Amino acid sequence: MRQLILLFGFVLLLAGCNDEPQQSQLATKKLVQEEPQKPTHTTPTFRHAGQLYAKSNTIIDIQPNKILKAGGNVKDILVTSDRLYTGTDGGLIDVFDLQSYELLEQIKIPSFHNKIYDQEVTSTVYSLDKFGDKIIIICSDTESSKSLYLYEKGQLKKIKAIDNSFAATKVRFVDENHVMLGLLSNEIVLYDLAKDEIVYRTNLSESYFSDMALSADKKKVVIGCESGIVYMVDVQTGLLKSVIQGGNKDKSFKVDISHDLVLSAGQDSLGIIYNLATDSYKSTKTNFLIYAGALSPDGSKAAFSFNEENALLIIDTKSNSRKSYLLSGQKSTLNAIIFRDNKHLVSASDDEYIMLWELP
Repeated sequence: MRQLILLFGFVLLLAGCNDEPQQSQLATKKLVQEEPQKPTHTTPTFRHAGQLYAKSNTIIDIQPNKILKAGGNVKDILVTSDRLYTGTDGGLIDVFDLQSYELLEQIKIPSFHNKIYDQEVTSTVYSLDKFGDKIIIICSDTESSKSLYLYEKGQLKKIKAIDNSFAATKVRFVDENHVMLGLLSNEIVLYDLAKDEIVYRTNLSESYFSDMALSADKKKVVIGCESGIVYMVDVQTGLLKSVIQGGNKDKSFKVDISHDLVLSAGQDSLGIIYNLATDSYKSTKTNFLIYAGALSPDGSKAAFSFNEENALLIIDTKSNSRKSYLLSGQKSTLNAIIFRDNKHLVSASDDEYIMLWELP
């Protein structure tokens, strides 16, 4: 009898053990379904495919065809089809007509009271973007914090939901009612202006944020940081799509995206063009830290700050052409380059001067 009882107990024990894996499998399955999307590219995927610029290149020197003067040291620029917007440390956004080159408007940003020196201090505009009649602005709010403003119909409105803890450094419109914010903590935030709420907040790494750029269709955003890694994120969901690395070994100051190409401008004096279609990259060695870089709309050309004389190097990304352009004239450290189209550029540096260029 005792043996029968022991045998019966052993059978029950086995039955209980059989139930447990089923529950565990169900829990695991559910967990897997809720996992974020995995990156599609990692470091080993991207291979070095050569150089875009070498000393043997034919260099064509170009001077600016127009120089404009802003109301302060320029920190950010924005170009539309017929307007140039400059954010400065003079508490102003200057709006220029790109046909007549006249100053059309100056948007005044509120100054703030410096408690340490007990005086009013001019605000600095760090980042701006435009959609329709709306302009979104990141500017200094105190000596150690920044605020987000929306300018519409001649009125400035402070976005109170974006507090000082965000430490936002760059802003871009996704559509009329949504903006993407890049935070110093290497987080991106999608913010709904109409509902006055955060849609998502995604942390990418422990490195400090440097720059971000949206694709032309506003579906992808690339983010550069102090590690040299470039992250690609789905704009609508905030999910990580790609980890793009291998080119820069140090901080990526600027990033850009055009079609299947991603640009990264590095502190290691390397300008990198990643090709997402071929999982490869090409490099450009410059004579100085690359503080600025940009891709043309069709991706056929790349611009990098090149040397201590603040010249811009323009190179061909699509062919093995040995012809490059050197754009000389900026007097201070370059901080912004924008292609108006595939032949026209605008550049700015840490002074009052914005330069317009035309390629042959």
